[in-house]
Formats: sequence, C-alpha cells, structure tokens
Amino acid sequence: KTDNVKAVVSTQSTGEHIPVKAKDRIAWRIDKKTKPTGWDLEWGIEEDSMLLVGVYEYGLGNWDKIIADAKLNLADKIFPADSEGKPRPEHLQTRAEYLLKNLPKLMTKSPTKAPKKKERKDRK
Repeated sequence: KTDNVKAVVSTQSTGEHIPVKAKDRIAWRIDKKTKPTGWDLEWGIEEDSMLLVGVYEYGLGNWDKIIADAKLNLADKIFPADSEGKPRPEHLQTRAEYLLKNLPKLMTKSPTKAPKKKERKDRK
C-alpha cells in the first residue's frame, strides 16, 4: 500500500518538488507561506515541509510512522487521537491533502513546468 501511495504522491505534485535522495529530502522545505492552521500548537512551514516528507516516505494516512520518525521532529507537535487538542491525526490528513493539492503554488521553482505558449494575435 505504501508503494502505491508513494507512486501516486510522486506522480502528482511532490515528485517534481521533493528530492528523491533521503539526505536531500530531510533538508527540503516549502518556500512560500502556507495558510494558518488554527491549531493549539505553533505550526508553520517547517512542520508542513516535514509532514510532506513523511507522507512521501510512509504514505498518506500512516500517521503513527510519520510521528515516530525522529528526523521529522513532529512527535511533540501532534496530540494523541483521544485528546481534545489540535492537531490530531485526522487534522494531519486534512492538512496533508491541502499541501499536496497546493504544492506547485507553494514552491517558487518548478523544474518540470513547461513554459506558457504566447497567444497569437490576429492581423488586421
């Protein structure tokens, strides 16, 4: 299942933005401001970036593995599922979906983006 999710995630928006090499991936960051979360803990570009790296590595919905990965540094930022605080795993799902959908807009560089064609003007 994880391989299928990784394939889908890779071919959608993250594949052209998130590095393939693990060493480069952990240093990768979104480079534009994301929408505020309204969660009980501080959450910003750093956490959003690591959330996407975790989704890339473990698959969407594998929150236990993402939270447990010490290099992502998200364990202290996520409340248990039975808690009242935000974010909980269900909030991560919504946030990850927002980030994946908007990733091309959240990056200043898109190395695989084709240049726009100029419209032809009719001659009079």
